[in-house]
Amino acid sequence: MKDELFSQSVIDEYLEKIRRASTLELLHDYFAKSKEWLDWLLSHGSITQRSYKQLKRQLVLHVESRSKQLQNSPKIKVEMKGVFFVILMIIISLVFYFVFFLIDWPRIFQVSEDTFSNQPSDKRVLPFRGILKNAEGTAIDTKQDVYFALYNSQFEGTPLFTGFCVGEGGITPEYNGSFTVTLGTDCGMKPISKSLFDENKALYLGVRIGNDNEIQPRYKISTSGYSQDTALLGGLPAGKMNSSIPYIDERGAIVIDSETPSIQSTDGIFKIEGKSLSIQTLEDGGGDIMFQPGIGGNSIVTSGNFGIGDLIPPTRLSVVGVEPYSAIATFKNIALIDEDQTSVLNLGLATDINGSNATYVNFYANATKDTTGELVGSIRLNKNHVVYETSGADIAEYFSVKEDRSFKPGMVMTLSSNGIHAGMKGEPVIGVVTDTAGYIGNVTRDKNNILIGLIGQIEVFVSDINGAIRAGDRVGLSLIPGYGAKAISDPETVGYFLEDMNVDALIFSNNFCPIEYKNVVTISGSLVRCGRLHILLRPK
Repeated sequence: MKDELFSQSVIDEYLEKIRRASTLELLHDYFAKSKEWLDWLLSHGSITQRSYKQLKRQLVLHVESRSKQLQNSPKIKVEMKGVFFVILMIIISLVFYFVFFLIDWPRIFQVSEDTFSNQPSDKRVLPFRGILKNAEGTAIDTKQDVYFALYNSQFEGTPLFTGFCVGEGGITPEYNGSFTVTLGTDCGMKPISKSLFDENKALYLGVRIGNDNEIQPRYKISTSGYSQDTALLGGLPAGKMNSSIPYIDERGAIVIDSETPSIQSTDGIFKIEGKSLSIQTLEDGGGDIMFQPGIGGNSIVTSGNFGIGDLIPPTRLSVVGVEPYSAIATFKNIALIDEDQTSVLNLGLATDINGSNATYVNFYANATKDTTGELVGSIRLNKNHVVYETSGADIAEYFSVKEDRSFKPGMVMTLSSNGIHAGMKGEPVIGVVTDTAGYIGNVTRDKNNILIGLIGQIEVFVSDINGAIRAGDRVGLSLIPGYGAKAISDPETVGYFLEDMNVDALIFSNNFCPIEYKNVVTISGSLVRCGRLHILLRPK
């Protein structure tokens, strides 16, 4: 272990607190703090992983032992003899105080009156919390002599107040060097005069450790409003826990100098109001923000738009992010029941049930941070039904193919005893390879499966081997595998052409035919030409 950070006295102190814990709540609190200290030592390389496990095991054993003691501690049994004795003593005490009160009541009231009249109303205290570190920046956790002084100047001047915690009353910081002290009361210090806060716009606290020079710069303390009641906040005294009275710093921020501060309203409605509000954690803290209503309570946004990752949300809920390898939002219903009302998302419209224009969901592509993008599909109301609209035109499914080759979108596929393959005359037509489907079924990740359109509008490879093509002609199979053509004697039908073959267009040429079929001659005696045409896919 590294002696500069680890202190056996600290672990001994935690073990002693655990042994003396009077309640399970205190026991768990001591264990949590001791484990936090060990985690901190490990993260700073002050103890080895082995030492960490040994110390943690030591703590766990003590906690388990004390926990059993607290859970099994016998209830105190009071015998009847003891009860009578206690009752007798109470009666004697009441008689004694009653007689005493009759004899000496004037002096009693006089003392009380003097006690209240002599309270030092012109004295103040100043809670302060700091962190002690050595020249190398390492936290100090051993007892130190610490001297304090208040000035009305940031750099020079004569102290207006001095106090110190030295010797047996020295300050012993926590494991991370933090300490808390109340100037004007702790370590036998004299109270701070109220006039210091009345007569100075600002005070500066100087801190000196042992014989070292005073730490620079001095800590600025705003006296605005403080002089009215330094020791009170809203009429209440400063807390006795490890905390301090909130103050407003030079940025106008309310600072609560505590490790785990909280603001609590015990009754009524607690309100925070302003022209605009910002709730944020420290930039380098990595802290979370949690909204946690009580059991049966709700988190409610009554008006306006809600943005996550969007500073100017255009809709009631806007979620924006850059997540290339994950989703932006996730909705889960982890209920295990299977009922007709069990669902993940309910979408509702106030539109009349016979409407046909209002949409439940719109799908966009090419979206940016500032634009919605281009509409590519939607789910809308349609005369007491729901319709799915998409720019995809065909209905398709994945099929397993045995051939070890690539199949381009637009190739006609047929079925034989060898399985599905590039279309051949005389074989049953399955469909056309597609990449524009509007609906896809039988989804699989098998690399040997290809997507084949079964019905709808689709582009298909064709040739003019059986003559010129006109819209309305029946699409059959040609001599070229996977290519359609004008059907003449082929009993199999792929579908029907939706457009004419434009022989003058650059997209229809002999150059687009497979190389092994470029020398094929059409029924008119010319070299075959190939291209792509839209058809209505309706295999028969």
